[in-house]
Amino acid sequence: MLPMDSALRPLRPCVVTAYSAVNVLGLCMAEVAASMARGTTRLQPSSPDLPIRTFVGALSPPKLPKEFVRHDARLARLTWLALSPISNAVARAVDRWGASRVAIIAASSTGGMAETEEAFKYCRRESRPPDGYTFDRYSFDALVQFLEQATGASGPRFVVSTACASSAKALGSAQRLLTLGLADAVLVVGADSLCRLTLHGFGGLKILATEPCKPFDLNRDGISIGEGAAAVLLEQSGAGWVHLLSVGESADAHHLTAPHPEGLGAVNAMTLALQLARLQPSEIGYVNAHGTGTRLNDQVESDALARVLGSSVPVSSTKGLTGHLLGAAGATEAVLTIDALVRRVLPANVGLTVPDPDVTVRLVDRSLATNARRALSNSFAFGGCNASVIVGEPPLGSVPACAPSSIHVVGTAFWAPGTPTVAAWLEGRETTHAAEPPAALLGLRARGRASLLTRMFAEVIGQTGANGAVDLSTVPIVFGSAYGEVGTTVRLLAELEGERVLLSPLKFQASVHNTAAGVLSIETQNRAFSTSIAAGRYTAAMALVEAFAWLGVHGGEMIVALADEASVAFPAPERPHPAVAMAFHLVAREHEPPRASAGRLSSLRKATTRTSRDSADPRALNPAAGALGLMRSVALRQYGVVSLVQGDGPSWVADFVPPV
Repeated sequence: MLPMDSALRPLRPCVVTAYSAVNVLGLCMAEVAASMARGTTRLQPSSPDLPIRTFVGALSPPKLPKEFVRHDARLARLTWLALSPISNAVARAVDRWGASRVAIIAASSTGGMAETEEAFKYCRRESRPPDGYTFDRYSFDALVQFLEQATGASGPRFVVSTACASSAKALGSAQRLLTLGLADAVLVVGADSLCRLTLHGFGGLKILATEPCKPFDLNRDGISIGEGAAAVLLEQSGAGWVHLLSVGESADAHHLTAPHPEGLGAVNAMTLALQLARLQPSEIGYVNAHGTGTRLNDQVESDALARVLGSSVPVSSTKGLTGHLLGAAGATEAVLTIDALVRRVLPANVGLTVPDPDVTVRLVDRSLATNARRALSNSFAFGGCNASVIVGEPPLGSVPACAPSSIHVVGTAFWAPGTPTVAAWLEGRETTHAAEPPAALLGLRARGRASLLTRMFAEVIGQTGANGAVDLSTVPIVFGSAYGEVGTTVRLLAELEGERVLLSPLKFQASVHNTAAGVLSIETQNRAFSTSIAAGRYTAAMALVEAFAWLGVHGGEMIVALADEASVAFPAPERPHPAVAMAFHLVAREHEPPRASAGRLSSLRKATTRTSRDSADPRALNPAAGALGLMRSVALRQYGVVSLVQGDGPSWVADFVPPV
């Protein structure tokens, strides 16, 4: 048994009451399961427009029903295909628990990039966006807006965007909400669609397979990209023996695109998942490996698996069947793993012809009958972001309930062009020497390569640790950004106008939503939990909800960092805004009586919207500025408390009191 981190508390198992997936294997779960049983890949040669030979898992999703026409985009179409088969189960959950008690956690790496690429080309040609294209089509928040309309759920909602670990980490977010009682049911959806930016970017990294990918095979030569969506409905209670038992999350703190050579992040994620699920390694009966088909990733993962679980547990990668679904991969592979346990058949490692002799784990080379009751699924991503999901039968014994905690705001930070600190903002002082953030937290090389958004995050996180109040090498961090690396992305879209160009590896790896999280993890050698989320104008509020759920379950401290660049010419929001970044240092203190009366999530949303005093400030239009009111209250009163209160149901409320 490997040593565990005793600081983290076990998580409450959550019932999987419905699940579904759509990908190149089929347009419904029954088709997907049948194709998996046959064990034959459906990956096909890519378009000849791509300047490199590779294979992809492409779909032809039908248009959305008329009532959702304003959301019609490739990502939403894939999502609808995955959601439709479980829509009755979601409706029952809404009726059973109430709409406000059903949360939506979505996940995507590319968001609306497929439509944005075409709109960008049109705009460069016609000097205006095409009819019907709005900034919402680019924004990640479009996905949860669609899901909210489609389901009627009105609980907390946001998108996790941590590259290829996105939807695995979304499952972790959902379990924390349920463990803490902030929701009674959570719909988790992971979705990603094929787009030129992804294919040309991975081509630039020279890791696209020249034939259907062959995970763990001696002759493997890279990844195959696919598209699809998966949906999982989790509830506090319900029918079904398969539960989400845990999600272990870690960071490599090593490199933006290469794994730690000793698999340190992977080992940590799997070890934490076992701890949080209260399981021994011997209780895992199957592993759905990350298994991308690249030489280095497969070798490092197999070594990590052998170290944590031993060499006898059956292992396969389903990417030989589906391709790599990027942000949808974690949820898809969790669904395939759940289905394998339910059907009692383990999927084959398709593409495996000559096993790599250096891979010491037990590879499943054909469909295999099983009596396994628990399984683990790995997802690893750009930025060294790792997540290990355990599903199956809960262990005996109950998990103690989380005690109510007071979440104290003990520090703040702020940066905007001309306004480099909280004090400067409060006093209305402007300076011409603060056009760009100094970002002293970054080394010279990293600072020179970093995007503006990454430097903004580095600046406010660095400010929170400047007085030694927080250890930046160990503190968990939530990164909130509505639009992410939009400046870098627009520059890549301009490069794509050369039809057969391969994108710069440095620019491509710096375009994902969690770039800043990866860069800062490496610079500070922080291997703790971090995540990157988006929720449109509610990004600030939802970043706090994510932080409060983590702190409420595990205790300790956390930084919430919020940043968005200035609006750019394309894709432009309706009202332009300058850049803004801010951060909050939060500490959970148990056994203190709540200082606020009961309220609902709307109280938190209200507390994080701009105050009337700030409404004339153009910075208030930046989504990151959703916490201006909270920042002002904390900064002026010096002491902030956000409490979990038991009223007619657990809820978060913000309250501010003078120093004691």
